[in-house]
Amino acid sequence: MNSVAERLKKLRGHLRYSQKDFAKRLGILPATYSNYENEKRKLSPELLEKLYNEFNVNLNWLITGQGSMFNDELETIEHPEEELIKLPFHKESFVSAGFGIENTIDETINIAFSKPLLRIAFKINVDRGLYLLPVYGNSMTPTIPENAIVLVVDYKVEGILREGSIYVVKYDGEEFIKRVFKDPVNQKVKLISDNEEYPPIEVSGEDSNRFKILGRVVGYIAGV
Repeated sequence: MNSVAERLKKLRGHLRYSQKDFAKRLGILPATYSNYENEKRKLSPELLEKLYNEFNVNLNWLITGQGSMFNDELETIEHPEEELIKLPFHKESFVSAGFGIENTIDETINIAFSKPLLRIAFKINVDRGLYLLPVYGNSMTPTIPENAIVLVVDYKVEGILREGSIYVVKYDGEEFIKRVFKDPVNQKVKLISDNEEYPPIEVSGEDSNRFKILGRVVGYIAGV
């Protein structure tokens, strides 16, 4: 069972709902729900929240296939409590893979992940300062697809800049996801998109007080 759509179908079958009744319970049209199971539509953060709130679905299982279907099954011999970490998912705080977004709303839900999964899948050894953000826009394609959810480690935790890595940054009050390069000769920071349709953004020295690195993107979850 390798896809989010397949796990969603398994969840519905486990709960013994028809597509029509499950769609009604989730507050969406049957045709919309059918598109989710047929992989014609990506699960939105709003739908993930409904599955979490209405059915106590383990979103880690739904998104990655790891762990148990429901959160009340998390503390098992396979995933003891000390091997779990709850990551805040800032579902309304979209980060722009485009021309920038000014975030004014921050609603957060916590999603439980296994620490071994994070170490293996994302090759990280930290278990603090991690959070999830939804991405809007396509400036980082093909590296990060549009509508992905990115896993970010807070810049304060790492404390160093990894030249050329992908970061969540704030500039002029707007948040972006870009590769960050320093140009010490010209005293500038360059923000580069992987999609060549987007021009680089240059932050000069006099603008440094309007620029802040928030965290490094260590991976993403696609197809949700």
